[in-house]
Amino acid sequence: MFYAISALYAAKGEIYTKHSAIRAAFHRDYIKSELLDKRIGRLYDELFNARQQGDYVPMTEFEEEVIAEHISEVKGILPKISKLVHVL
Repeated sequence: MFYAISALYAAKGEIYTKHSAIRAAFHRDYIKSELLDKRIGRLYDELFNARQQGDYVPMTEFEEEVIAEHISEVKGILPKISKLVHVL
């Protein structure tokens, strides 16, 4: 999702290099303004936190079922984000 959301901002001429910056902008511009559903914002937060944990907490393991569910959810969201990119 990070790269899809980065593409969304790049299409607008805005570049963010930190995950935390793009997360804040995404919530400000698309979730709080209700252009995208709050569930998408919550999923992005879950993925952001999982990435932080996976990168910085030794011996972190994730449940296969949770990963599969997240993959499925993201596959459903990517076309929505892509549509927004093409509108710009």
